[in-house]
Amino acid sequence: MIPTSVARRATAAVLATTLGLTLAHSADAGSNRRTVAEAPSTTTSRSGRHWTRADEVTVIVRMSDQASLDAAGRHGNRDDRQRAVVRELRDTANRAQAPVRRLLDGRGGVRNYTPLWAVDAIVVTATPDVIAELAARADVDSITPDLIDIVPTGTPSAPPEPQLSQVGAPSLWNLGHDGTGVVVASLDTGVDATHPDLAGNYRGGSNSWFDPYGQHAAPFDANGHGTATVGVMAGGGTGGTTIGVAPGAKWIAARIFNDAGASTASAIHQAMQWVLDPDGNPATADAPAIVNNSWSFSTPGCNLEFQPDLQAMRAAGIVPVFAAGNYGSGSGTGSSPGNYPEALSVGAVNSSGQIWSGSSRGPSACGEPSSTYPDLVAPGVNLLSSTRNGLYSFWTGTSLAAPTAAGALAVLLSSTATTGAAAEAALLSSVTDLGAAGPDNTFGRGLINVAAAYTALTGTPLPPTTTTTTTTTTTTTTTTTTTTTVAPGTTTTTSLPLATTKNLFPSTTTTVAPPPTSPPSAITKNVGVTTNSSPPPTPTAPPPPITKNLPPITPAATPGDLLFADGFESRTGDPWSAWVTDGGGLRIEFAAALDGYLGLSADLSAGQSIYAVDTTPADVATYHARFRFDPNGVQMADSQPHTLFSAVSPSATTTIDVQLRRSSGGYDIKVGTRLDDGTRVTSTWQPLSDAAHSIEVGWAASTSNSSPNGVQALWVDGVARASLSGLSNAAQRVTEARLGPQGVPSGVHGVEYFDDFVSTLTSYIGS
Repeated sequence: MIPTSVARRATAAVLATTLGLTLAHSADAGSNRRTVAEAPSTTTSRSGRHWTRADEVTVIVRMSDQASLDAAGRHGNRDDRQRAVVRELRDTANRAQAPVRRLLDGRGGVRNYTPLWAVDAIVVTATPDVIAELAARADVDSITPDLIDIVPTGTPSAPPEPQLSQVGAPSLWNLGHDGTGVVVASLDTGVDATHPDLAGNYRGGSNSWFDPYGQHAAPFDANGHGTATVGVMAGGGTGGTTIGVAPGAKWIAARIFNDAGASTASAIHQAMQWVLDPDGNPATADAPAIVNNSWSFSTPGCNLEFQPDLQAMRAAGIVPVFAAGNYGSGSGTGSSPGNYPEALSVGAVNSSGQIWSGSSRGPSACGEPSSTYPDLVAPGVNLLSSTRNGLYSFWTGTSLAAPTAAGALAVLLSSTATTGAAAEAALLSSVTDLGAAGPDNTFGRGLINVAAAYTALTGTPLPPTTTTTTTTTTTTTTTTTTTTTVAPGTTTTTSLPLATTKNLFPSTTTTVAPPPTSPPSAITKNVGVTTNSSPPPTPTAPPPPITKNLPPITPAATPGDLLFADGFESRTGDPWSAWVTDGGGLRIEFAAALDGYLGLSADLSAGQSIYAVDTTPADVATYHARFRFDPNGVQMADSQPHTLFSAVSPSATTTIDVQLRRSSGGYDIKVGTRLDDGTRVTSTWQPLSDAAHSIEVGWAASTSNSSPNGVQALWVDGVARASLSGLSNAAQRVTEARLGPQGVPSGVHGVEYFDDFVSTLTSYIGS
């Protein structure tokens, strides 16, 4: 803990900043949340001053009296340690927070507060004068804003490379050690518990899922990142090949990102607190042995906000595993919390043992006991794992390396009666040295080796294994499923599409590790498709024109035909002409990536128009635009359509629009256009599933008023879905394109994702 005088100066600096801004109001925090003054929009404080919700800020008030966990952490077995640690933390918080809670209960200007026992702090939403009063108290150590900027540390990537054999996990599976009897936890974007490779391993019950935002009572993942990391850690093999290092382990999860892909410090504190005692009863032993954290602060450096949480986990015998960060390749690019001394930090290598260029390097900025960072490395490049809606995708980043190490710890814990700390020590002492001899700031101690760690832990050498290798060839057809036939321990040459990319990848050679139990003689895995979608055409060939009047379609845009393209990979909005936000949430972020690493997220909750503007079209009479879109479960009534994309004329009237509405079991989409007489015509509504799609619209003005031959067409995932022809629209033109939700009615809630926008004059762009 920092000295009180330093903490006071830090608190004063925070207050100076916080009280001059309107910070985001945090969501309800669960059963511990105290509503003190659910007042009308305008209320009078104790001083007589009127205050509104807009005046309020949300902060974390940390108490000076912190629990001493040394004695509690010395209890015999892990269950006893967890019980003792939780009781000590709860007792200290109840005692230290009592005077402040009494103040908040009787004080005007307080909206609500949530006690946190794991870090002895209180999350308070109140007016600035209340916060200032709290800062002046001797029993308050520090006050920090609740607003926080963290990011997942992995993204979808290219075709897979083997990782399970690389770390030696199958050698322990053969002995019956596959994580059975071990509970692992995930703090991430959530989990799709219906995925066939995850459903059977979910522990279930009322103590296995926690949403600090109160948005989902059952496991849910708005992004897919958490589903992927849990798949790498503890995924099964129902799809044909085992994707998890510890397929026998049970998983539980808390989401630290809300539906908008954002997070707060208080939500993360609550999630970490939940891990210590999931059912809220210290007498029961239901805490996990390992917690995977595939996220970090959004910039490198040292931020100790969550160090007390990790210290409590360590005292309770829980191993916190963290991604090292994706900020390499420079030195000193480690990020928190992965660079805390209490974290097991994991960097990423490829299947050849080469460091991934984005993997963060040491030395640590947070005082690691050793001089090297990360602690070790694990495979994290192009790993096949689960994603939302029962699909599979390929991912890259330290986000995938961390659950590989977490799964390895689970396998070791299932092999012998030992502690998490002992398994961790065995893993660290038995690595395969990479790079310069000895520990270094690129690979840490080296690459994890589960087989060697098992020998170090038990003193029992593994029996020799034999492997038979055969080769089979897979042919990809133009149907909705890509089928791969693989025998255990074989090498297969295959081309598989990503769940969210437009092209089939070139052939690669992949060594498939045998699953822990014998699979069928022929196995299949459905990659990147949904069972209720229409069969797309061959991705390399465009569909035929909707009508003979449609502008000529060519396989790809030529340099003279391409108008504009941006996939948001620059991390900025600079390629676009303008941004219209109306105060809403329009962000370029990892969570919204539908192709590549970044995408555009649009928070519809405030009921506004928020979009990016491209003014490249110059009064053109023909226009094509293609973008990727995921409704992402956005909630709206059936009678509340809104626009996803529009193109406007020089007079700012809408020439083209693409609209979305909710329908039973999914969504509908349609296109519309303006005629010269001012009327609008639209296509019929077409069904659209709640998944990532490629949306393309083609349009052409009529060549003359006397012979109306204007056209408009809609493609979804490369399939022609709707067309309008014989349009009398010779005077219509396109001068500006707008990508993002427009005309959103009130009552709509959620976040939509957009990515990979391309526009041309006449060329069909394709899925």
